[in-house]
Amino acid sequence: MTSPPYNQGKAYEHWVPIDQYLQEQSQIIAESYRILHEQGSICWQVGNFVEHGEVYLLDILYYF
Repeated sequence: MTSPPYNQGKAYEHWVPIDQYLQEQSQIIAESYRILHEQGSICWQVGNFVEHGEVYLLDILYYF
């Protein structure tokens, strides 16, 4: 179980551009899937990403 950094400037995380954030999260999801038990589940809780006042809905960016 994990809770990804939400890239919102909290004290325990560092802010990165949207493309880098999506790439890092893709790697985390891929590795989680690789080690997932065949009867397991992944629940990836996401919100949104804000960059220069523009809000990106992360679940839509990953829906493909």
